[in-house]
Amino acid sequence: PVGIVAALIGAFVGAKVILILPVETINYIILAFLPIGLLATLFKGVLLKKEDEREEIKKSVIAVFLTCLIVGFYDGFFGPGTGSIFIIALFVINKLSLLQASATSKIFNFASNIGAFVAFLIAGKMAFLIGIPMILANLLGNHFGSLHAINSNGEVIRKVLVVTVLLIIVSMAYKAFSA
Repeated sequence: PVGIVAALIGAFVGAKVILILPVETINYIILAFLPIGLLATLFKGVLLKKEDEREEIKKSVIAVFLTCLIVGFYDGFFGPGTGSIFIIALFVINKLSLLQASATSKIFNFASNIGAFVAFLIAGKMAFLIGIPMILANLLGNHFGSLHAINSNGEVIRKVLVVTVLLIIVSMAYKAFSA
């Protein structure tokens, strides 16, 4: 519950901030931090013990709150890759397996989406004609992706996460440096 509330609040505040600040500066900050998260995921064996040797999952209320508040803020402020960032944060900080982190991230990502949605709705910035079809496609894609992740025992999650984060980095770098 504390993570859900934190993600919702963080995203609401992030969305309010983006409505008043230029995005260019935060793009460079995000571009700098995404590779760090990617490296943390790629080198999990160095950072963490093997799953069967792991200590009990870290359930610190403070760690969950701060993680969800910060990632929620990012989601409201910028958004792309939030699910991947939640997965990385839950995996590295809270020591969940990739499958657990992926599943748990959906709860927090949903809460942060609601927070940002409310802020942008109040500001009158919603594009419903393109947003509603995207919601439907997102639901369908998430359903099949989740089934595949569960059936593959989470093995595909790391590959998809790495490809997704790399594509986000390349896309953001291209936009940042081609202008």
